[in-house]
Amino acid sequence: MAEYCVTPAHESLPYTESAILGCAVFTAYGAMAHAAEIRPGDSIDVIGIGGVGSSCLQIARAFGASDIIAVDVQDDN
Repeated sequence: MAEYCVTPAHESLPYTESAILGCAVFTAYGAMAHAAEIRPGDSIDVIGIGGVGSSCLQIARAFGASDIIAVDVQDDN
């Protein structure tokens, strides 16, 4: 999906946030839309709640998943 997720440089969006948008968010979108094929009412669990995992939680909710479980080995994530 690299050709579809180019994040342009812009002075109002720092490079750190641009990198997160260009990597974690679009990777999560691809996983939820194409690999997992989340549909309204689905129940899912996301294992690993780093940048991609936390984006998966938000995108799954936006796609209408009803029960979403987050699993991580560290309580502080």
